[in-house]
Parts: sequence; C-alpha cells; structure tokens
Amino acid sequence: MLDGEIHLTKVLYFTCLAVADGLDEDGEQIFHWQAMALVMMYSYPDHDLLELSFHAVNVKSITDVIGMVPHQPNLPSGVTEDRYFLVEKPGLNIATFGVAYKGAGEDDEAQDNEY
Repeated sequence: MLDGEIHLTKVLYFTCLAVADGLDEDGEQIFHWQAMALVMMYSYPDHDLLELSFHAVNVKSITDVIGMVPHQPNLPSGVTEDRYFLVEKPGLNIATFGVAYKGAGEDDEAQDNEY
C-alpha cells in the first residue's frame, strides 16, 4: 500500500536501509534501520514517487501476497499466447491439508506399532 492506495507489485528483494533521523547534540547524523522491499509495479505507479523511492517500499506497507502465474493458452486458432493470472495468498489453501496429529511427547505408542 502506497499513500493509501493498493498496488499490485512483484517483490524483487528485501533489504534494510539506513534512514536519516536528524542530528545529535554533537552535529553527527543519526540513522535508524528501515526494512524495505524493492518492487516492480504491475499497476501504474505515481511517477514522482517512483523516481524518489527507486522502486523501494516500506515492508510494513505490504498487506498481502499474490502470485502472477505464467499461463500459455493454446487458442482455437492455434496461436499460443503468453499471459499471467493472479493467485492470492499462494499456498494458503493447502496450509491446512493433512492429518491431525498429537503434539510432541503425546504419541500413542499403540498406534505406532500398528504399522
């Protein structure tokens, strides 16, 4: 999210940058570390913001994760097109698949011996 607007972006990488906070009593520059993500926008960016930020956004402004999955459909005409489709929160739908199991130290030894 940038300036209250949601944009679709591809995160290229994450990094930490030293950001100036001002001067201390000795006139020395004070810095703090800021987590940032270098992104490529899928939607149209604000030109001035893009230039000033060098495509970097505050990590805390990332509200969701999507995937832009490549898709090459073969059309009835025989033409193959390069397209992408959006997947929200990839992997989340399978995060709850599986068999319930007991926590560490709560194993049922009788069940283990059945196999």
